[in-house]
Amino acid sequence: MISSMPTTLAAAAALLMTTVGVAAQTPQWQTYSDPEYGYRIDIPTDLLEPEDGQDGRLVFRDPAGPVQLSVYAEENHDRLPLSEVAASLERSEWIREITYRRSGASWLVISGYYDLESGRGADLVFYLKLMMSPDRSRYAVFAISYPEAEKPRYDPVVERLEDSFRPPS
Repeated sequence: MISSMPTTLAAAAALLMTTVGVAAQTPQWQTYSDPEYGYRIDIPTDLLEPEDGQDGRLVFRDPAGPVQLSVYAEENHDRLPLSEVAASLERSEWIREITYRRSGASWLVISGYYDLESGRGADLVFYLKLMMSPDRSRYAVFAISYPEAEKPRYDPVVERLEDSFRPPS
């Protein structure tokens, strides 16, 4: 029994280190509620750092790489139907390829790849979700982009963002 003790302690220490490593990779989340537009979303506050946004946009970046999360809301003055808003988004010059699109009565999701300038590195995956207010006078959007190589790390983050996102009121 005494000879197996160091092996047991080593195994326990390895398990503890693995558990601590996994816990350190789990983001801490904070709910943001916009007072003007009334949308809500959870933000991974220890994974992404806030940056100065413009025009009421919240912008967060990963200090270790080219990851960006933008969250914002806008008025839909012309009360455009969701299909027209989607078509406008899909024509954006920054999108190289759309690989996924889904929509419901008051929401849409598009995902794919950004069209990067040459020399900027690996392809960036993007995921964008838009939700309209019940009267279609406003919409809120979150868009996140990250290197394709970071999909295992950021796909769960996208899932939490998507699950927590609530439409403007």
